[in-house]
Amino acid sequence: GPISSPPSPRKTFCTQPPTTGGGRPTIPIEYNNVKKELIVHNADNLKVFYGGPVSRCGSYIWVMPAVVCDNKERSNIGYELILVSNCKNLNDIKFSNNIPVYYFVLNDIELKFNTDANDNVIKFNSLIDEFIKYDKKAIFIRKSDLSMATYPDIILNNNSDIGIEAIKQYLSLSYNVDGDVISYNYNTYNQYTSLKTIKPNISISEEIKCNANFENKIYTFYIHIAYLMNDTWKVYYIIGKKGNVLKNIKDKDVDIRIDSGCVSGQIYKDESCDCLDQFYSFFDKIGDEGVVIHIPTQDGRGFGFAPKAETEIYKLGGVGKINTTEAMDTVSAAKLLYKVQDNSYDIRDYNGAVKIIQLLQCKSVRLFSDNRKKIQALEDAGITVKRTPTETNKSTCIHHIQSKKNDNTLYFK
Repeated sequence: GPISSPPSPRKTFCTQPPTTGGGRPTIPIEYNNVKKELIVHNADNLKVFYGGPVSRCGSYIWVMPAVVCDNKERSNIGYELILVSNCKNLNDIKFSNNIPVYYFVLNDIELKFNTDANDNVIKFNSLIDEFIKYDKKAIFIRKSDLSMATYPDIILNNNSDIGIEAIKQYLSLSYNVDGDVISYNYNTYNQYTSLKTIKPNISISEEIKCNANFENKIYTFYIHIAYLMNDTWKVYYIIGKKGNVLKNIKDKDVDIRIDSGCVSGQIYKDESCDCLDQFYSFFDKIGDEGVVIHIPTQDGRGFGFAPKAETEIYKLGGVGKINTTEAMDTVSAAKLLYKVQDNSYDIRDYNGAVKIIQLLQCKSVRLFSDNRKKIQALEDAGITVKRTPTETNKSTCIHHIQSKKNDNTLYFK
């Protein structure tokens, strides 16, 4: 039947590695220690992680994931703290008591596509950019609707704001910030209340229309949210440029991109990341008939945003919570963090994406990807697939694009 409301705020989608959907991911033995070491604050049921730098508008902001936990240490509400101070080192960030603090409640989908349909998305981005432009300091608190700071705790937020007081206390203790919080608490819709079961363990939302803006070019997307109950990653977005996307591609040869979530690149527009470029490049190449299957909880190659943020420090070179490094590429940074030499720095699987493709009943798939695991997952499921290279060449991250292609175990050259 329909899911009439989001899950209880005291529960998460997933608190243990699942045994379905392809089995347990191979987790590096060091990962549990990494999760613990990345925590910089743990009091009043609030955990704050060290975070990392995001390159934006020629400057830097520092983004720290935070979660509110219940008494059993299960995460149930997710936030991000955005420190606007143009620093690549967290220890260099200093604030005065009178700096402004803003609190936004915003849908991830609308932020990812920089939608012009939500005035608060425009306000959020323009405020951050304004403080950067004039080299002024500020703190933003964002409550995300779907988050995973660390694998496997996937959080679907409810309407509660119980974490704000604990966050204010953390800011007071750590940064001497005691002023009032300016709130922009607004959602245009609750994306998860329209989910309806269409197959056992698979629920789909109504179609959401979203007007997007990327590099001053306007796009219109039609989006369904899919919830796969027994899947590792749980939530998927099915995105097309043509309405009625679930029916339009049945029995056709279809262009598809399987797209992992990226908080730093897709939410905060990190200039050192090409995730958004790959997404829009796909739609620019294929016209109106293609589909993106977006997996928002696969940030950090499946490990979550908090570990990924630590590797962003290593990519720039600097003082991390766990390591202090010279600048290195993205693959080397991940291997350093998890102390591995093999490809276990990537724990993603694509069994849920396969189920979505089977649900769409495509005749065959042209997959825009450089990732060998994606191709293999589709072929193992008996899907006829042909690969098309992504071919993004964003100048600010060429070094890191090349580092992935140099790893011939996971990526095509």
